[in-house]
Amino acid sequence: MNKKLIMSFFIALSISYAELITVDGDISSDVAWTSNNTYYLNSQAFVKDGVTLTIEAGTEILGRYDANYSADNPAPCLVVEQGGKIIAQGTAEAPITFRSELDATDPNYGNGRGLWGGLIINGYAPIANDGGTANVEGLTGVPYGGTDPDDNSGVLRYVRVWNGGSSIAPDNEINGITLAGVGRGTTVEYCEVGLNLDDGFEMFGGTVDLKYCSVIAVGDDAFDTDAGYQGRGQFLLVVRADDSDKGHEMDSKTNGDLDSQPRSHPHFANVTVISSVAHGEDALRLREGTGGDFRNYIIHGANDGVRNDDNGSELVTQDLAAAQTHGHPNYLYISGSMVMNGLADVPWDDFDESTDGPWTGTYVMESAGLAFTVDANGLPATIDVTPSADGSAYEGVDEVIEDDFFVPTYYKGAFGSANWLEGWSYLDEAGLLFEQDEEVTFLGGNLTEDTYLAASGTYYLNQQLFVKDGVTLTIEAGTEILGRYDANYSADNPAPCLVVEQGGKIIAQGTAEAPITFRSELDATDPNYGNGRGLWGGLIINGYAPIANDGGTANVEGLTGVPYGGTDPDDNSGVLRYVRVWNGGSSIAPDNEINGITLAGVGRGTTVEYCEVGLNLDDGFEMFGGTVDLKYCSVIAVGDDAFDTDAGYQGRGQFLLVVRADDSDKGHEMDSKTNGDLDSQPRSHPHFANVTVISSVAHGEDALRLREGTGGDFRNYIIHGANDGVRNDDNGSELVTQDLAAAQTHGHPNYLYISGSMVMNGLADVPWDDFDESTDGAWTGTMVTESAGLAMTVDANGLPATLHVNPPLNSIAFENVDEVIEDDFFTQTDYKGAFSSDSNWLEGWSYLSVAEVLSTEDDKSSIIAQELKLHGNYPNPFNPSTKINFELSGYHDNVTFTVFNVTGQIVNQISFSNTLPGMQVISWNGINSNGASVPSGIYFYQVQAGDLSAMGKMTLVK
Repeated sequence: MNKKLIMSFFIALSISYAELITVDGDISSDVAWTSNNTYYLNSQAFVKDGVTLTIEAGTEILGRYDANYSADNPAPCLVVEQGGKIIAQGTAEAPITFRSELDATDPNYGNGRGLWGGLIINGYAPIANDGGTANVEGLTGVPYGGTDPDDNSGVLRYVRVWNGGSSIAPDNEINGITLAGVGRGTTVEYCEVGLNLDDGFEMFGGTVDLKYCSVIAVGDDAFDTDAGYQGRGQFLLVVRADDSDKGHEMDSKTNGDLDSQPRSHPHFANVTVISSVAHGEDALRLREGTGGDFRNYIIHGANDGVRNDDNGSELVTQDLAAAQTHGHPNYLYISGSMVMNGLADVPWDDFDESTDGPWTGTYVMESAGLAFTVDANGLPATIDVTPSADGSAYEGVDEVIEDDFFVPTYYKGAFGSANWLEGWSYLDEAGLLFEQDEEVTFLGGNLTEDTYLAASGTYYLNQQLFVKDGVTLTIEAGTEILGRYDANYSADNPAPCLVVEQGGKIIAQGTAEAPITFRSELDATDPNYGNGRGLWGGLIINGYAPIANDGGTANVEGLTGVPYGGTDPDDNSGVLRYVRVWNGGSSIAPDNEINGITLAGVGRGTTVEYCEVGLNLDDGFEMFGGTVDLKYCSVIAVGDDAFDTDAGYQGRGQFLLVVRADDSDKGHEMDSKTNGDLDSQPRSHPHFANVTVISSVAHGEDALRLREGTGGDFRNYIIHGANDGVRNDDNGSELVTQDLAAAQTHGHPNYLYISGSMVMNGLADVPWDDFDESTDGAWTGTMVTESAGLAMTVDANGLPATLHVNPPLNSIAFENVDEVIEDDFFTQTDYKGAFSSDSNWLEGWSYLSVAEVLSTEDDKSSIIAQELKLHGNYPNPFNPSTKINFELSGYHDNVTFTVFNVTGQIVNQISFSNTLPGMQVISWNGINSNGASVPSGIYFYQVQAGDLSAMGKMTLVK
């Protein structure tokens, strides 16, 4: 073997090995620590002024252990000096970890605390010490403090500091993360101190902000502030072992002055402090002249809840207005909605030191539903930090300051139903996190106070639920609401539904990853499930926007004393975003099946985006008047119409999808007539663009029915499969036209404009029906008949089986695209229909996606034609050429066209690859395979797609 090749081989191997790199002394030039190496912190290491230490996600730094740390042998620590920077950007999947070299199995590990030093960062932000600077105790010649509140010492994100807290000087145990004079330009997010011998995070002055930070089972305090600290914190967790000290110990006094400036004023919100019920220390101790602002706290388990003593002149209050009038930073505000339960003694201790304890502060004593146990050593054993859906965390939630840091929440404490510790925290790695089983919450009757439904709960809509005037119902992303099923709904037993009354609001903000779902309690495996329709009621929202009814108001049929309609087109009934309403449509009154989502007199101030009605017995979305807009909405396999408008509806819609089962009714049924008046005002005038209506080719209903005096504006439509394309009848005086200029001259809302670029293919009958009723069907409207490349199949029950809604780039969907109105709602596209060629807003959350009906461009070949229909050739007889028309119900990768003479010999044969579903046209100009003309006579032709074939006859006459 060649020796040079052998050497190269071993060099390559040596490069791939991870190294153990020892770190100590001064870091005086920029350096990067990478995750393929392990770093051994042998002694104190200093990132010097002007130097940046970058640590890659997933990197591990091990601190040297010694049982006999001393002045001559200080515990190793990493110190970032003023002007130096640390860029430690971990991720939840690959956090950066500082820990002891000892593993838990080592006999010297003990309780895991104090096995090395910690992390110290020094900045130039203001502190309260004389001269504006100081030194972290135990470090010589390493100052902190200055005049720059925006000073930037770098980034700590997904950084874990475990096992630290040993001495960096005699009798000076170090905190896990010390932030000394650090400015708000520094990022500290998703950081944790676990099993530290001394404090967790300690801020000596400065303005640094903390977000998503946790302190686990340290030997002293968790979040400790002093020396004029004026930073912010949100989503902070303290988990105390039985021998841990306080959740907060917050001071301000400098050089004996209880009013030294800057006065410490931490502003913390959404904090959870959890301990065993037997814990002997105060949860929070606020002392020595500190100010502060504390909102949305949950304290679970402590001796006393909050202790305040050794005050200066700061105002201590639960009156926020009084605090703000007194002025920042010279007040200490503690919200009266703070939750405290599991206390061994009193909620408030000291406050008025002369009488020790009589402070009349308010708080909430009901449990938030957290849970915590400790092991035989008093260390955490099990913990559930997500509050229960029916607990106190969701009631009386404080508003946070509106700025660039704080995030408004609908819960107290550090967590809603989602747990941001998962995947990276010590609690998760040690297997201590769990979630308690939630009890079912029954919903029904009148909702008379603001209510929050957390995703962790199970909700059972047992009867009609009414959100009353002035009340807001907030539903967290990922929440599921189950509608009670009964086979015998009646006047005495109406189907359950959610009704938002005028002046009430629903805030249902789901996400694609965590949609909000209203569905039946029955699963598809239940024998009563049937086709999934009509198993409960639905969602009804009533607003104050204009409607066409006499008197300007009306009632949704079946609801008594629940009006809708008014004079405010901008009325706001809340937000529906990523909301799915499935299996509804049963009766809320005799002979009155409910729509999936009813929007009655709802104004355009309401948001309806990424919403779906699936498997409803009656209509999908029905708008009774109002001005509400719809965007990215879908209706799947309902028993009646998909988007139904009436009573003067004048809203807008874009990116709408209708997928019809074989027994579904129309994609749109749009009316306007009120009290018999075909010209009642406001005239209905929906303005919809980029809509796809797709059905199987055999569908027997019109795609759109526009009737009873409705106006409207319809652009960039694709209709695939229907009986008739568009039917228009029972007109008032509105102008029905395809001339946009004429429509606009005629004036809004008294015209009905239908774009001539509308795509219609796969029709069983005519594209235009009625229009001019005297000649039934003779309207000379224009449209596009070529396929847009969509495809759909149905199962044996006529329900969607496979679906492809993305038009390929070479299809007609990208030609002659209509311009939409330039306003704050419509988005100009380069395609017709609801979807572009390469993205599908249904993915991940739609019924079609969940049921695996949906196909994308990449896998469209899975939708193979199940039907080939020949529509003959024209002209016939012909000379010199004819067009053969055929239709495929799905995509096919190869189609062959063959011409035979009367003796059966092949005259010509042409193959086509990647043939799209829908109508197709092949031209034959009377030539053979060699390009020569063929004589007059009768010829046969065959169109073949896989196993499907059809034959026809044609006559060439020269």
